[in-house]
Amino acid sequence: MLPSAAFALFASGCTHLAPTPAPTPESAVRVVDTACSWVRLITISPADTPETKRQVLAHDQAVLTNCPRPSK
Repeated sequence: MLPSAAFALFASGCTHLAPTPAPTPESAVRVVDTACSWVRLITISPADTPETKRQVLAHDQAVLTNCPRPSK
C-alpha cells in the first residue's frame, strides 16, 4: 500500500493552476486564390484511357465552374 500512497502523493504535487494568459487580438487572415491565373483546360487525346478521359472532363468542368472567363 505504501508504494501506491507514495505515488499518489508525488503525482498530486505536480499539478498547479497556472495563470490564464491574456487573450491575443484576432488577426485578420485574407486568402488570395490565384489558381485561376495559371489553371488551364486540358485536352483529351484519342490514346487516353476512358478513366483518364473522365478525369480530364472532371478537371475541365471544375475549371469552368470555379474560374469564370471574362466576357469579350
